[in-house]
Amino acid sequence: MSDKPPVSPLPPDAVRIDLPHRPQCLPDIYQVPGHTLEPDFGAFKGNTYMVIMDDTEDARKALKEYLDQAHIPQGTPGGIQNAGYFLLKPGDCLIARRKNWSGREEDDKVQVVVVPHECFSAASRSRFMQVRDTVLGPRGQWRPQKGGVFWEQSDEAKSLKNGHRAYLLALSDQKAKQLTSPMVCNKIKNGELTEHQRLRKELIQANAAIAVQAMELSVPREAKLLRQRAEACNFPQVGISGNFYFPAMQLNLAPAAQAEQATKTLHDSLGQFGGKHIDIYDSLNGWTHLLCNSDLVDDEDAGVFFIMTFGVCVDLSGFASVLFSGRHVHGGFPPTAKPGKQPSQDSYRVVVVSYPPSATLDVLDKFSLAHLPDGPLYLHREFIDPKHDNKVIMHNPTTMFTDGLAIMDEPGLMTYAGRAMASLVAGVMRQLPSSLDVKFDVNRFLGAITYLDPSTGERSTLTPWELGPGCTEASSLGCTRAEVPELWANHRESLRPFYPELDAKTKLLIAPQEDEMDMDPEGERMEEGMVSLLMQQAVGLTPLTEQPARGKRGRHEDERTSTGRLHKRTKPNPQDYADIHAAAQRKHAGRLEGLNLGASQFKVPTARKGRGTTSMGQRGVTGAGDEGADPATSGSTSSPMTLRSRPQPAIDDSGLNGGDDDGEEELVDDRSDPDYAPPVKQTRSLRRLVSPLPEEDLQEIWRAGGELVGECPSDSHSHQEGISPEPDSSAPGEDIQPAETSEAVSSKPYLHVLKAFDLSSLQAVLQLFQEEVERVKSNQALAERFTGQAYKDITKIMVDYDRPAMFSLGYVTSFPNFWKAVSIQELRAESYKLGVLAMRADIMGAVGAAWTWMDVRLPAMCKSILRGEVEEAQVPWLWSLVQDVASARRSSTSVELLPSKYSLYATHAKPHTIDFTLHDQPDQEDFENDVISQVYSMLRAWLAFPDSANSISHIQGTFIRHILSVFGTGHVLYLEKMWQFFTTARASLLGSTSRRRQAFHPGLLDAFLEDLKQHPLANPLSQERQVLSQLHFVVQQLHSILKGTPDAAVEQGASSATSHPRQLPSPSQSTSSGPPSLPPAPTTPSSPLALAQAQLLKFILELLPLVDPAGGMRTPPNPTPLQAWALQEPDFRFPFRQHAPEVVFARAPGSFLHPSHANEPGALASHWGWRGIFYRTQFSKDHSGQLFFPTLAAWEQKHAELLATGQLEPGYFCNKSAYGTYSEQRSESNMARYFELEQAWKTAFPSSQPVPYSEAFTWMNRHLPGIGKLTAALCASDMVYAGRVQMPSPEEMGTIVRRIDAGAKKALSNFGLVPGKKASMTVSAFCSLYQAVRDALTEEQRNLMIFDPIMFEHLLCKWTRGQDVPRT
Repeated sequence: MSDKPPVSPLPPDAVRIDLPHRPQCLPDIYQVPGHTLEPDFGAFKGNTYMVIMDDTEDARKALKEYLDQAHIPQGTPGGIQNAGYFLLKPGDCLIARRKNWSGREEDDKVQVVVVPHECFSAASRSRFMQVRDTVLGPRGQWRPQKGGVFWEQSDEAKSLKNGHRAYLLALSDQKAKQLTSPMVCNKIKNGELTEHQRLRKELIQANAAIAVQAMELSVPREAKLLRQRAEACNFPQVGISGNFYFPAMQLNLAPAAQAEQATKTLHDSLGQFGGKHIDIYDSLNGWTHLLCNSDLVDDEDAGVFFIMTFGVCVDLSGFASVLFSGRHVHGGFPPTAKPGKQPSQDSYRVVVVSYPPSATLDVLDKFSLAHLPDGPLYLHREFIDPKHDNKVIMHNPTTMFTDGLAIMDEPGLMTYAGRAMASLVAGVMRQLPSSLDVKFDVNRFLGAITYLDPSTGERSTLTPWELGPGCTEASSLGCTRAEVPELWANHRESLRPFYPELDAKTKLLIAPQEDEMDMDPEGERMEEGMVSLLMQQAVGLTPLTEQPARGKRGRHEDERTSTGRLHKRTKPNPQDYADIHAAAQRKHAGRLEGLNLGASQFKVPTARKGRGTTSMGQRGVTGAGDEGADPATSGSTSSPMTLRSRPQPAIDDSGLNGGDDDGEEELVDDRSDPDYAPPVKQTRSLRRLVSPLPEEDLQEIWRAGGELVGECPSDSHSHQEGISPEPDSSAPGEDIQPAETSEAVSSKPYLHVLKAFDLSSLQAVLQLFQEEVERVKSNQALAERFTGQAYKDITKIMVDYDRPAMFSLGYVTSFPNFWKAVSIQELRAESYKLGVLAMRADIMGAVGAAWTWMDVRLPAMCKSILRGEVEEAQVPWLWSLVQDVASARRSSTSVELLPSKYSLYATHAKPHTIDFTLHDQPDQEDFENDVISQVYSMLRAWLAFPDSANSISHIQGTFIRHILSVFGTGHVLYLEKMWQFFTTARASLLGSTSRRRQAFHPGLLDAFLEDLKQHPLANPLSQERQVLSQLHFVVQQLHSILKGTPDAAVEQGASSATSHPRQLPSPSQSTSSGPPSLPPAPTTPSSPLALAQAQLLKFILELLPLVDPAGGMRTPPNPTPLQAWALQEPDFRFPFRQHAPEVVFARAPGSFLHPSHANEPGALASHWGWRGIFYRTQFSKDHSGQLFFPTLAAWEQKHAELLATGQLEPGYFCNKSAYGTYSEQRSESNMARYFELEQAWKTAFPSSQPVPYSEAFTWMNRHLPGIGKLTAALCASDMVYAGRVQMPSPEEMGTIVRRIDAGAKKALSNFGLVPGKKASMTVSAFCSLYQAVRDALTEEQRNLMIFDPIMFEHLLCKWTRGQDVPRT
């Protein structure tokens, strides 16, 4: 760096450009006669301009504030002039100089260059234009909407989630995995490029030729630096050889816009890429090249590109080439028609942006290099960046390279190492395209390696490898390499006759493997045997008094639990049996029912009570030179600007729902976009929502956190005293393992687990609970007993798991006692049969909740803290811990953290040291992952979570999380074999051949999760699911008895002479007519359930005559007052939704909800438009059979035709009170967005199978403007009957009722089934009343009204509305 003499910063003869409207904070622009850094464009050289950058703190702050608040100017001459911006022309360049620096030209920096198109060869320009024409397709076939050009009509054209007409072309940077690889669209299948891939490659090559020439011609000094870096690090030369500058490229498509709506049109096309932004993930040393070549009609303007930091812009007409830094604030103005004119649909602007991702140029990522037999081969940054050239990578496990010298001499080690590398290289090189005919000379490769032989003191070379890869000649050993496998196999077969031991593998003494020598020969198997025998011998509720015969126990008297702890087996006190049994029953049913272990949002308390408006600051802007700044915490601004990344292609999910029809209590924000910037103010409820992290983000945190807690022990690591390994087989006497020879078992060892959820198992446990209902009625003492602290410690984890209190100190400090309590209760669980089931269900549910808290909830909460979405007062202990770790990461320091500082006083919790001294400055995503991984590992240790090497607890917790997230209720945990699979989790789920001490992370059970989703029990219409619903009902009965509440179940017991629960037939008695029915509805008049049933039946039966069996409605000659009320507004009042007039028209042949048309283009958008805009309007009545618009253009044409009549009343198209509550967000302007999101839906749910109801509901509630919870549920329900969404189970529909919190829930409250604020009882109340009403109706009545959970929810809403109507 030059010295800083006090000289004038202005060069001689500099002339200031007069810009009267220029903001004072923007630097002045001067024209200078010449500069050593100006590009040599020859005859096409333009002017050289200079800005003087005031680098004082006040000046930088003022410019920063302007950039935060300013908007992109209008791209017209008047708009540019009024904004005080200066238009650069082809051949011009802009150079920046520091005001308080040397004033020497070598210290200046080129900032913007507009390269004249004449500098590129005619062939290069012509090639790019030809490719552009192919991208757009034949003129006349273009349309302005997405999918309107040839490029977008390919399924391989995947747009970005925050710019749905922006397409990555070459490399993908996966932030969560710190991984760079070719985009998934570039996957070559069958050895040949597809048509779209060939077009993509042509576009990349044509653009690269222009961009590389522009770079080398305009900024040769910077080009040389980048080439040095690229050559040293071996960056991929994308497009053409010699592209050392632009590893990544992006295609942006923008149709011409109406001048009055230009900004909105560009934002609709490109999202945040069309607005003001910073490319925060670009390398500070790199350059961005923008190449624009539009195809416009007549006199339409091509638009303008703004670099706002310097107050300059560039006209994008013609063949525009611009070099600049994406780390400056920039944005664009779209191509437009002249004011007052409509743009032509045959006008498009095509822009290709070539940019320098920091992940590549700064070597922050690893590269996905090739494939190994067990997964990808990564080239890590330590082997790329020269700064790591002297770094030796070392880890705990022994390896042949690092530790081979302990067992070999030097020549032997080097021979092995050289040949091992040759084998790897040869195997990887075979993955290159066969058309290249790659040859690998193994001996020339080995000849390039030398080493110092200590015995001679001289450098030695490796000996040739006669039988190495690629060698075809006969060796001195008398064979070729290709002959070796056959010689080996033949000899092995010749030996088999001499080994009778090979004929059988049972009843023989087989020596244990080496890694089993120090293990307890029985270990956990002994406990499993007891569990199995207990299950086989337990009859009714008789206590067990005999122990399984296991021979002399010796030191094995100490029994080990799944947490890896030792506990003495003691004889239970008979007095404890009733305590244990009651503890297993009291209140546990409600806990298991509401235990949600899925990836859902969760709430945290606000810092103050009451509802109000909370300021939610946006993420600030990282300064151009602040490479290590944290964009998530750099302050609050009022700017609409966001920090832009270029993420993986995904659906456009940046839209937020507005509060529509149902008075939502909370705003649901989409945090999946890393560039999401919330509005300045949002009205929040008492508790804020924290969104779950994407699965790929969690995978990285689990992996990194697991390494930090040391879950990768070496092979030589001996077992600690008292630690029992996971058994390799199932419990003795139970043949649940499939045959080992099955190919499916080798890849899916958990198939026997899936069978445990079959119909017979569900029926058996239902029978057991029905018997228990009768038994407990006669012995109320059981319901009055209570147990000790161990039971409280276990239930606390489940009770508070999904509440805001789950991040209180009281909750988190209970974990150490919880793990002890689990061990105690596991041993106590050997009492009564039903008590065993229920107590074990509690244990399993609590272990699942504990690990879900650690694996899912904690990382999400940490990220919300890092992004400023959660305040210190909400979770002070965790907030403080996260900030301390974040501070150490930012400063790359080492720090020791004491648990007592965060009020964590567990006796075994030791100080924890984190060391970031060797870490580079991270980008935003890396920074967050580093911090969260450290907090994750630290709390796993401090809170005594068992490690995966010595315990199966982590596998157990993940197993239970998957079970409960898929089946939606903890009642499946009552199935008898669940405990067996729980206690043998590793063998049951990962197979007996998996290494017992192998590090576990939840991603290892992904395949199990996917297969679990395909199980019949996951289908709400299956017979298995119906039996599960019946189990739910019976458990609620038992729960009510044990609570001592006077509900239906207790009253049934008091009046047992009048009604008893019917017993479920055994499997042999079942018929094909469907699952056995539930117990009959209670008839006691005082029962709230009976009263609710009676009122609903009266309401139903009075309105049922209005149903036309042929479809629709009919009017009786003398309607009752209630019937007349329903007929006045049937779409708003009729309880039988599928017979309401508008629904009938929507489902008619040829309409958008008819099953034969529901998958056609425009059907989804038309459906959303009907529900979100047109419902209950004059427009929907006048055009009831004409609401299917296959394209946006068809809707716009109809809209324009009707507007042109000039005779429409206000609200003709949109009824903002369609569902009772006024919603400002309902608007016909949303129709364009619905058509855009139709493709996003298809991307999110590509399968032809129906979408799960809750997933469809959540997606529409989150993404569709003007559609909130109630309308989202209506849309999902419509799609059930159209065949696009799965029918919800009663439990699932009850959960939706609780979430909507509107008419249906109000009805349940009015019936007294959901008293006060007991929202948690909504699901059980809905299910119980649904089943009671269903059982009271005849099959003919149910079929006529189309009775199902959807119709029942609709019925409850209409019953609430009809309460003021006189009854007959």
